[in-house]
Amino acid sequence: MKKSIILIALALLGLNLQAQQKVALHHNGVTEIYDGVNSFIQAYDSAIAGDTVYLSGGVFSAPSNINKRLTIYGAGHYPDTTKATRSTVITGTINIYQDADSTFIEGLELSDISIPSNHKVDYLTISRCILGSFTMSGNQTNPCQYLTFKENIVGGINLASGANSIISNNIIIRQIYNGNQNAFYNNILLYESAPNNSTRYVMNNVTNCVVANNIFRLVRYNNYPLSGSTNVISNNVNVANTTGTSNLYSNNYTYPIVDSIFVNHLGNAFSYDDDFHLDSAGVYLGVDSTQVGIYGGLYPWKESSVPSIPHIIYKKIPDAVEPNGTLDIEIKVNAEDY
Repeated sequence: MKKSIILIALALLGLNLQAQQKVALHHNGVTEIYDGVNSFIQAYDSAIAGDTVYLSGGVFSAPSNINKRLTIYGAGHYPDTTKATRSTVITGTINIYQDADSTFIEGLELSDISIPSNHKVDYLTISRCILGSFTMSGNQTNPCQYLTFKENIVGGINLASGANSIISNNIIIRQIYNGNQNAFYNNILLYESAPNNSTRYVMNNVTNCVVANNIFRLVRYNNYPLSGSTNVISNNVNVANTTGTSNLYSNNYTYPIVDSIFVNHLGNAFSYDDDFHLDSAGVYLGVDSTQVGIYGGLYPWKESSVPSIPHIIYKKIPDAVEPNGTLDIEIKVNAEDY
Protein backbone atom coordinates (compact mmCIF):
# COMPACT_ATOMS: atom_id res chain seq x y z
CA MET A 1 0.00 0.00 0.00
CA LYS A 2 2.83 2.40 0.90
CA LYS A 3 4.51 1.79 -2.47
CA SER A 4 1.23 2.53 -4.28
CA ILE A 5 0.83 5.85 -2.46
CA ILE A 6 4.38 6.91 -3.35
CA LEU A 7 3.88 6.04 -7.02
CA ILE A 8 0.56 7.89 -7.22
CA ALA A 9 2.25 10.91 -5.64
CA LEU A 10 4.89 10.80 -8.37
CA ALA A 11 2.14 10.65 -11.00
CA LEU A 12 0.33 13.64 -9.50
CA LEU A 13 3.52 15.67 -9.44
CA GLY A 14 4.02 15.03 -13.15
CA LEU A 15 1.03 16.92 -14.56
CA ASN A 16 1.95 16.31 -18.19
CA LEU A 17 4.50 14.55 -20.37
CA GLN A 18 6.71 17.64 -20.30
CA ALA A 19 6.86 17.70 -16.49
CA GLN A 20 10.18 17.40 -14.74
CA GLN A 21 11.53 14.07 -13.66
CA LYS A 22 10.63 13.03 -10.12
CA VAL A 23 12.44 10.84 -7.60
CA ALA A 24 10.99 9.72 -4.27
CA LEU A 25 13.41 8.81 -1.48
CA HIS A 26 11.80 6.66 1.20
CA HIS A 27 13.48 6.45 4.63
CA ASN A 28 11.96 5.19 7.89
CA GLY A 29 8.41 5.99 6.83
CA VAL A 30 9.25 9.46 5.50
CA THR A 31 9.27 10.28 1.78
CA GLU A 32 11.16 13.17 0.18
CA ILE A 33 10.55 14.22 -3.43
CA TYR A 34 13.27 15.55 -5.75
CA ASP A 35 12.78 16.83 -9.28
CA GLY A 36 14.80 17.57 -12.40
CA VAL A 37 17.44 15.78 -14.43
CA ASN A 38 19.75 15.64 -11.38
CA SER A 39 17.08 14.41 -8.98
CA PHE A 40 18.51 10.88 -8.88
CA ILE A 41 21.88 12.34 -7.87
CA GLN A 42 20.25 14.49 -5.18
CA ALA A 43 18.24 11.58 -3.80
CA TYR A 44 21.34 9.39 -3.75
CA ASP A 45 23.35 12.03 -1.89
CA SER A 46 20.60 12.29 0.74
CA ALA A 47 20.05 8.54 1.10
CA ILE A 48 21.58 6.32 3.74
CA ALA A 49 22.12 2.56 3.60
CA GLY A 50 18.83 0.67 3.50
CA ASP A 51 16.75 3.42 1.85
CA THR A 52 14.49 2.91 -1.18
CA VAL A 53 14.57 5.17 -4.24
CA TYR A 54 11.65 5.34 -6.70
CA LEU A 55 12.26 6.97 -10.08
CA SER A 56 9.42 8.20 -12.28
CA GLY A 57 9.57 7.98 -16.03
CA GLY A 58 11.98 10.38 -17.67
CA VAL A 59 15.70 10.87 -18.24
CA PHE A 60 18.03 11.10 -15.24
CA SER A 61 21.74 11.68 -14.78
CA ALA A 62 23.47 8.90 -12.85
CA PRO A 63 25.27 9.45 -9.54
CA SER A 64 29.05 9.25 -9.92
CA ASN A 65 28.90 5.95 -8.02
CA ILE A 66 26.66 3.88 -5.80
CA ASN A 67 28.52 3.09 -2.59
CA LYS A 68 25.73 2.33 -0.15
CA ARG A 69 23.06 -0.38 0.05
CA LEU A 70 19.94 0.86 -1.74
CA THR A 71 16.80 -0.49 -3.34
CA ILE A 72 16.19 1.34 -6.63
CA TYR A 73 13.01 1.04 -8.70
CA GLY A 74 12.30 2.57 -12.09
CA ALA A 75 9.04 2.64 -14.03
CA GLY A 76 10.23 0.03 -16.55
CA HIS A 77 11.38 0.27 -20.14
CA TYR A 78 8.98 -1.58 -22.48
CA PRO A 79 7.08 0.96 -24.63
CA ASP A 80 3.74 -0.85 -24.29
CA THR A 81 3.71 -0.67 -20.48
CA THR A 82 5.23 2.78 -19.91
CA LYS A 83 2.74 4.84 -21.91
CA ALA A 84 1.31 6.33 -18.72
CA THR A 85 4.65 6.97 -17.05
CA ARG A 86 7.36 7.02 -19.74
CA SER A 87 10.33 4.71 -19.36
CA THR A 88 13.02 5.42 -16.78
CA VAL A 89 16.27 6.23 -18.60
CA ILE A 90 19.62 6.72 -16.85
CA THR A 91 22.38 8.54 -18.73
CA GLY A 92 25.96 7.60 -17.96
CA THR A 93 27.42 4.46 -16.44
CA ILE A 94 26.30 3.36 -12.99
CA ASN A 95 29.46 2.41 -11.08
CA ILE A 96 28.85 0.25 -8.03
CA TYR A 97 31.42 0.34 -5.23
CA GLN A 98 32.35 -1.95 -2.37
CA ASP A 99 29.94 -0.65 0.29
CA ALA A 100 26.90 -1.36 -1.90
CA ASP A 101 26.45 -5.02 -0.89
CA SER A 102 22.84 -6.24 -1.27
CA THR A 103 21.81 -3.35 -3.53
CA PHE A 104 18.73 -4.08 -5.67
CA ILE A 105 18.13 -2.36 -9.04
CA GLU A 106 15.00 -2.90 -11.16
CA GLY A 107 13.11 -1.35 -14.06
CA LEU A 108 15.74 0.94 -15.63
CA GLU A 109 17.02 1.64 -19.13
CA LEU A 110 20.71 2.48 -19.02
CA SER A 111 23.95 2.22 -20.95
CA ASP A 112 26.14 0.30 -18.52
CA ILE A 113 26.47 -1.03 -14.99
CA SER A 114 30.04 -1.59 -13.85
CA ILE A 115 31.86 -2.77 -10.74
CA PRO A 116 35.39 -1.34 -11.05
CA SER A 117 38.54 -3.31 -10.21
CA ASN A 118 39.35 -3.70 -6.51
CA HIS A 119 35.74 -3.20 -5.45
CA LYS A 120 34.17 -6.33 -3.97
CA VAL A 121 30.37 -6.18 -4.10
CA ASP A 122 28.32 -9.17 -2.93
CA TYR A 123 24.60 -10.01 -3.15
CA LEU A 124 23.89 -7.44 -5.86
CA THR A 125 20.60 -7.97 -7.72
CA ILE A 126 19.86 -6.47 -11.15
CA SER A 127 16.41 -7.27 -12.49
CA ARG A 128 14.18 -6.32 -15.44
CA CYS A 129 16.50 -3.68 -16.86
CA ILE A 130 17.75 -3.06 -20.38
CA LEU A 131 21.42 -2.13 -20.52
CA GLY A 132 24.27 -2.01 -22.98
CA SER A 133 26.67 -4.00 -20.83
CA PHE A 134 27.33 -5.36 -17.35
CA THR A 135 30.94 -5.58 -16.19
CA MET A 136 32.67 -6.92 -13.09
CA SER A 137 36.26 -5.79 -13.59
CA GLY A 138 39.30 -7.22 -11.85
CA ASN A 139 40.13 -10.87 -11.20
CA GLN A 140 39.26 -13.86 -9.05
CA THR A 141 41.68 -13.04 -6.19
CA ASN A 142 38.91 -11.42 -4.14
CA PRO A 143 35.82 -11.97 -6.27
CA CYS A 144 32.40 -10.37 -6.20
CA GLN A 145 29.99 -13.13 -5.18
CA TYR A 146 26.30 -14.01 -5.07
CA LEU A 147 25.16 -11.70 -7.86
CA THR A 148 21.64 -12.33 -9.15
CA PHE A 149 21.33 -11.00 -12.70
CA LYS A 150 17.86 -11.90 -13.94
CA GLU A 151 15.19 -11.02 -16.50
CA ASN A 152 17.34 -8.37 -18.17
CA ILE A 153 18.03 -7.46 -21.78
CA VAL A 154 21.76 -6.86 -22.00
CA GLY A 155 24.31 -6.25 -24.73
CA GLY A 156 27.26 -8.13 -23.23
CA ILE A 157 28.50 -9.46 -19.88
CA ASN A 158 32.00 -9.60 -18.38
CA LEU A 159 32.35 -11.46 -15.09
CA ALA A 160 36.12 -11.11 -14.64
CA SER A 161 35.68 -10.84 -10.86
CA GLY A 162 32.36 -12.69 -10.67
CA ALA A 163 31.95 -15.97 -8.79
CA ASN A 164 29.16 -18.07 -7.27
CA SER A 165 26.53 -16.02 -9.07
CA ILE A 166 23.33 -16.67 -11.02
CA ILE A 167 22.78 -15.31 -14.54
CA SER A 168 19.25 -16.40 -15.33
CA ASN A 169 16.35 -15.73 -17.69
CA ASN A 170 18.05 -12.93 -19.62
CA ILE A 171 18.14 -11.96 -23.29
CA ILE A 172 21.86 -11.55 -24.07
CA ILE A 173 22.68 -9.90 -27.39
CA ARG A 174 26.47 -10.18 -27.56
CA GLN A 175 29.09 -12.32 -25.82
CA ILE A 176 29.77 -13.41 -22.26
CA TYR A 177 33.32 -13.21 -20.93
CA ASN A 178 35.04 -14.77 -17.92
CA GLY A 179 33.78 -15.94 -14.56
CA ASN A 180 34.26 -18.86 -12.20
CA GLN A 181 31.71 -21.10 -10.49
CA ASN A 182 28.69 -19.29 -11.89
CA ALA A 183 25.34 -20.65 -13.07
CA PHE A 184 23.86 -19.64 -16.43
CA TYR A 185 20.22 -20.76 -16.61
CA ASN A 186 17.41 -20.18 -19.10
CA ASN A 187 19.02 -17.38 -21.06
CA ILE A 188 18.54 -16.60 -24.75
CA LEU A 189 21.90 -15.87 -26.39
CA LEU A 190 21.51 -14.09 -29.72
CA TYR A 191 25.18 -13.77 -30.65
CA GLU A 192 26.30 -15.65 -33.75
CA SER A 193 29.69 -17.23 -33.13
CA ALA A 194 32.07 -17.00 -36.07
CA PRO A 195 33.29 -20.01 -38.08
CA ASN A 196 37.00 -20.86 -37.95
CA ASN A 197 37.70 -18.34 -35.20
CA SER A 198 38.55 -19.68 -31.76
CA THR A 199 38.24 -16.22 -30.16
CA ARG A 200 34.61 -15.81 -31.16
CA TYR A 201 32.78 -18.18 -28.86
CA VAL A 202 29.41 -17.14 -27.50
CA MET A 203 30.81 -17.62 -23.98
CA ASN A 204 34.53 -17.05 -23.44
CA ASN A 205 36.86 -18.22 -20.66
CA VAL A 206 34.19 -19.51 -18.30
CA THR A 207 35.34 -22.08 -15.75
CA ASN A 208 33.63 -24.46 -13.32
CA CYS A 209 30.21 -23.19 -14.38
CA VAL A 210 26.79 -24.74 -14.90
CA VAL A 211 25.30 -23.86 -18.30
CA ALA A 212 21.77 -25.24 -18.55
CA ASN A 213 18.41 -24.63 -20.22
CA ASN A 214 19.76 -21.87 -22.47
CA ILE A 215 18.95 -21.20 -26.13
CA PHE A 216 22.00 -20.44 -28.28
CA ARG A 217 20.94 -18.86 -31.55
CA LEU A 218 23.93 -20.00 -33.59
CA VAL A 219 27.08 -21.92 -32.64
CA ARG A 220 29.57 -22.29 -35.48
CA TYR A 221 33.13 -22.77 -34.23
CA ASN A 222 33.78 -26.52 -33.72
CA ASN A 223 30.20 -26.82 -32.44
CA TYR A 224 31.36 -25.54 -29.03
CA PRO A 225 29.28 -22.81 -27.38
CA LEU A 226 32.06 -21.76 -25.03
CA SER A 227 35.73 -21.74 -24.17
CA GLY A 228 36.85 -22.74 -20.70
CA SER A 229 37.12 -25.90 -18.65
CA THR A 230 35.27 -28.14 -16.19
CA ASN A 231 31.84 -26.74 -17.06
CA VAL A 232 28.63 -28.79 -16.96
CA ILE A 233 26.59 -28.06 -20.10
CA SER A 234 23.11 -29.58 -20.13
CA ASN A 235 19.73 -29.25 -21.84
CA ASN A 236 20.69 -26.30 -24.02
CA VAL A 237 19.28 -25.68 -27.50
CA ASN A 238 21.67 -25.64 -30.47
CA VAL A 239 24.58 -27.26 -28.61
CA ALA A 240 26.24 -30.53 -29.62
CA ASN A 241 26.73 -33.28 -27.05
CA THR A 242 30.48 -33.18 -27.67
CA THR A 243 32.84 -35.70 -26.12
CA GLY A 244 36.57 -35.57 -25.58
CA THR A 245 36.72 -32.05 -24.13
CA SER A 246 37.37 -30.80 -20.61
CA ASN A 247 33.68 -29.98 -20.24
CA LEU A 248 30.76 -32.32 -19.59
CA TYR A 249 27.96 -32.17 -22.19
CA SER A 250 24.63 -33.96 -21.77
CA ASN A 251 21.05 -33.92 -23.06
CA ASN A 252 21.53 -30.89 -25.30
CA TYR A 253 19.27 -30.27 -28.30
CA THR A 254 21.42 -30.27 -31.42
CA TYR A 255 20.98 -27.86 -34.31
CA PRO A 256 17.32 -26.90 -34.53
CA ILE A 257 16.54 -23.84 -36.64
CA VAL A 258 16.46 -21.56 -33.65
CA ASP A 259 14.42 -18.66 -35.04
CA SER A 260 11.65 -21.08 -35.93
CA ILE A 261 11.18 -22.28 -32.35
CA PHE A 262 10.09 -18.81 -31.22
CA VAL A 263 6.63 -17.37 -31.83
CA ASN A 264 8.19 -14.25 -33.37
CA HIS A 265 11.90 -13.54 -33.74
CA LEU A 266 14.39 -13.27 -36.59
CA GLY A 267 18.10 -12.51 -36.63
CA ASN A 268 20.65 -11.72 -33.96
CA ALA A 269 19.26 -8.38 -32.72
CA PHE A 270 16.62 -7.60 -30.12
CA SER A 271 13.35 -5.81 -30.83
CA TYR A 272 10.49 -4.96 -28.49
CA ASP A 273 8.27 -6.64 -31.09
CA ASP A 274 9.96 -10.01 -30.49
CA ASP A 275 7.97 -12.80 -28.87
CA PHE A 276 10.30 -15.35 -27.30
CA HIS A 277 7.59 -17.79 -26.27
CA LEU A 278 8.37 -21.22 -27.69
CA ASP A 279 6.13 -22.51 -30.46
CA SER A 280 6.19 -25.91 -28.77
CA ALA A 281 7.06 -25.37 -25.13
CA GLY A 282 6.82 -29.07 -24.30
CA VAL A 283 9.46 -30.14 -26.83
CA TYR A 284 12.55 -28.51 -25.32
CA LEU A 285 12.71 -29.14 -21.58
CA GLY A 286 15.40 -28.12 -19.12
CA VAL A 287 17.05 -30.01 -16.29
CA ASP A 288 14.17 -28.96 -14.01
CA SER A 289 11.51 -30.20 -16.50
CA THR A 290 10.33 -26.65 -17.24
CA GLN A 291 10.82 -25.24 -20.74
CA VAL A 292 14.20 -23.94 -21.80
CA GLY A 293 14.57 -20.23 -22.45
CA ILE A 294 13.31 -17.24 -20.53
CA TYR A 295 9.82 -18.54 -19.71
CA GLY A 296 11.07 -21.52 -17.70
CA GLY A 297 13.44 -22.01 -14.81
CA LEU A 298 14.01 -19.96 -11.68
CA TYR A 299 12.64 -16.60 -12.84
CA PRO A 300 10.06 -16.97 -15.62
CA TRP A 301 9.99 -13.84 -17.76
CA LYS A 302 7.54 -11.16 -16.66
CA GLU A 303 5.69 -9.90 -19.72
CA SER A 304 7.05 -6.51 -20.79
CA SER A 305 9.51 -6.58 -17.86
CA VAL A 306 7.01 -4.79 -15.62
CA PRO A 307 8.72 -3.94 -12.30
CA SER A 308 7.62 -5.82 -9.19
CA ILE A 309 6.16 -2.71 -7.55
CA PRO A 310 2.62 -1.41 -8.22
CA HIS A 311 2.52 -0.23 -11.82
CA ILE A 312 0.65 2.78 -13.19
CA ILE A 313 -1.15 1.66 -16.34
CA TYR A 314 -3.29 4.72 -17.02
CA LYS A 315 -3.04 8.37 -16.03
CA LYS A 316 -5.35 11.24 -16.96
CA ILE A 317 -4.52 14.55 -15.31
CA PRO A 318 -5.96 17.72 -16.90
CA ASP A 319 -3.70 20.71 -17.46
CA ALA A 320 -6.16 23.08 -15.76
CA VAL A 321 -8.81 22.99 -13.04
CA GLU A 322 -12.54 23.10 -13.77
CA PRO A 323 -14.44 26.42 -13.37
CA ASN A 324 -15.68 25.18 -10.01
CA GLY A 325 -12.11 24.73 -8.80
CA THR A 326 -11.98 20.95 -9.02
CA LEU A 327 -9.40 18.84 -10.83
CA ASP A 328 -10.67 15.53 -12.17
CA ILE A 329 -7.86 12.99 -11.94
CA GLU A 330 -7.98 9.37 -13.07
CA ILE A 331 -5.16 6.94 -12.29
CA LYS A 332 -5.24 3.16 -12.67
CA VAL A 333 -2.64 1.02 -10.89
CA ASN A 334 -1.93 -2.69 -11.21
CA ALA A 335 -0.65 -4.39 -8.08
CA GLU A 336 2.19 -6.61 -9.32
CA ASP A 337 2.65 -9.81 -7.34
CA TYR A 338 6.18 -10.63 -8.51
